[in-house]
Amino acid sequence: MKFRSARLVRSLLCASCLWALAGWSREAHAETSNAQRLFARGEEAYAASHFTQAAELFEQADAESPHPSAVYNAAVCWEQAGELARAADGYLEALGRGGLEERQAKDSETRLAALKGRLGFIQITKPVGGLASVAHKQREPIPARFYLAPGDYQVLLEDTSGATSLTPVVAVAGETLRVELSLPPPSEHSDEPKLPEPPVIPALPEEPHTPASRVLGWVGVALGLAAGGAAVYMGTEALAARDRYSDAHNSPRQRNEARDRAIDLQLGTNIAWGGATIFGGTGLVLLLASPTWEF
Repeated sequence: MKFRSARLVRSLLCASCLWALAGWSREAHAETSNAQRLFARGEEAYAASHFTQAAELFEQADAESPHPSAVYNAAVCWEQAGELARAADGYLEALGRGGLEERQAKDSETRLAALKGRLGFIQITKPVGGLASVAHKQREPIPARFYLAPGDYQVLLEDTSGATSLTPVVAVAGETLRVELSLPPPSEHSDEPKLPEPPVIPALPEEPHTPASRVLGWVGVALGLAAGGAAVYMGTEALAARDRYSDAHNSPRQRNEARDRAIDLQLGTNIAWGGATIFGGTGLVLLLASPTWEF
């Protein structure tokens, strides 16, 4: 353990020397000074065993003025902090850039080889130009390659239009997974609301239609019955008037009135019986001739 710590300190000191001896131009002096300050703060954080803070400071120094030694130092700090996937990504990037001091390059290769068996390696090949986000990698340009701790993940794809999709991936220790991301079909990604289907209203059963002839037939029968009833009433009254006319005890005036009434009632009775016969007969004919209802 003491040997690893001593070697790590020597690596950091070596990186500091390389940083100080790098040939920056006068135009970048202010930028370099800020990077040097961040680098020095990273060394202080590392010495205080604040490994996560030290890694972030070394990465900020690299962002101010890119240098593989800063990336290498950040990777060492991530490894000390237990962030193995970030450490492996740092060693891989530092080696890929080139320019490391020989001893740093060998140490990066050794550390990366030891971590490979404990991590899954993800290679995203498509769509080129898209952005992938998963775990510690956020909005990484595609094509991209990075390490992940073993487990299940959801890779967020964002294309140039802003459309997104999620793709599940499984990182397996010591294995490489090649992934091609894609967006769902437009129909699945549409923001247009779907209108509900109109309700199906069952057709109402048609009510039976009564023919006009049948209606007129019932009217005729009703009128015939009414006329018949009137004929019976007037016939009864005519008989009563005739009896008063035949009664000798009535005065001549009363007998004349009874006779006139009897004549009028008898005429009305005949007319009523005629109407009853006509209306009732016509109504019966219409009812018998009209079609019957079917149920």
